Amino acid sequence: MGPPKCTESFGDQVALGRRWLATSTPTSFPLYDGSTFIYQQQGREFVPSGGGAGSETGPAILALSGSTLVVGLPFDRFFSTGYALIYELE
Repeated sequence: MGPPKCTESFGDQVALGRRWLATSTPTSFPLYDGSTFIYQQQGREFVPSGGGAGSETGPAILALSGSTLVVGLPFDRFFSTGYALIYELE
């Protein structure tokens, strides 16, 4: 996973943990999915972690505690219900 292509909406949601940073881009409904990007702290910088939470089908809401990332999706463009994805980063 390389650095995200920055747009004016990059960083719509940001979550910062002890050694992790997650950021997301919103959905441009109905054409594009949003994406969540994960960075790991190395020294004084945050670098792409090489893995990511990938694409979501709605605007993500992020929460990060320790190395656990929760990506909340209040709605899905294919279904009327929302859901949450949980990622263990370490």
